[in-house]
Amino acid sequence: MLTANYLGKELFGLIFQTIFYYFSLNYFNRLMVKKSRAFYYIRAAGAMIIICFGYYAARHFLFPENSSGEKATIPQPAIFIFSYTVSSIFLTGVSILLAYLNNLRDEKKNARYWRRKRCSWKWINRRPILNF
Repeated sequence: MLTANYLGKELFGLIFQTIFYYFSLNYFNRLMVKKSRAFYYIRAAGAMIIICFGYYAARHFLFPENSSGEKATIPQPAIFIFSYTVSSIFLTGVSILLAYLNNLRDEKKNARYWRRKRCSWKWINRRPILNF
């Protein structure tokens, strides 16, 4: 059912994920272009996981779930922590995967460009140069 709480929660999620993917994809792509060591990837992934966990916790406290019905029970905090952690790891993993695939595509495109450039230079160098 469309309520103000539900719409606010969805809008909050949309804005967060847009900003999160913008910064995380750019940062991971920059690390891949620079060919950084694994330490920097682990540090960035840890920071992204903490940021995502904070987002889920803020969303849970700002937009609480309404329990309707007589037998509705509130889950234990351990379930929330576990699900937020798994979701945070998943979002960070998707960000790393997308940055990696983008980097592969760029490397393939650059290799194809330089291969064509090299072939065109071979063709140019084979033509006779006539100076009159």
